[in-house]
Amino acid sequence: MSGSRAKKQRQMRRERPARIVNAEFVLRSADAVLGVDLSDVRFRSRTDQVVVGLCRAAFAQSKVITALAKADMLSAAAPNRRLVLEIALRLHWLQGLSAEERRKAVDTMLAKDRQDTNRLLAYLSDAGHEADFDGSSDIRWG
Repeated sequence: MSGSRAKKQRQMRRERPARIVNAEFVLRSADAVLGVDLSDVRFRSRTDQVVVGLCRAAFAQSKVITALAKADMLSAAAPNRRLVLEIALRLHWLQGLSAEERRKAVDTMLAKDRQDTNRLLAYLSDAGHEADFDGSSDIRWG
């Protein structure tokens, strides 16, 4: 490649908006984290599973945010950014608890999520909508 053509390519990269450059960096990071195969990982507790799930959820949301950034629709990403912040706060809060308090907190979060899901399913059913989701299933840990 000639020197002038390489220089022109470098100039074009520098002229790209920061939101695009940053979005591409975040997308590569999210793809790397979400691409990790966890099929052979055996979680020893609900707490471990919830922490990994929260981390993966944050990276999944970051992919949505990058797509909206690339489409110049960052204002539409506000709910996704709020969710990532909420996940980060939950993880930070859980990290500061003792192991026993963390287990209780995770159990409480799961119970609340289950309750909210079952209420939503009941509401949808009452409104005449079908939901392809079984809210009665429960994970048992041995």
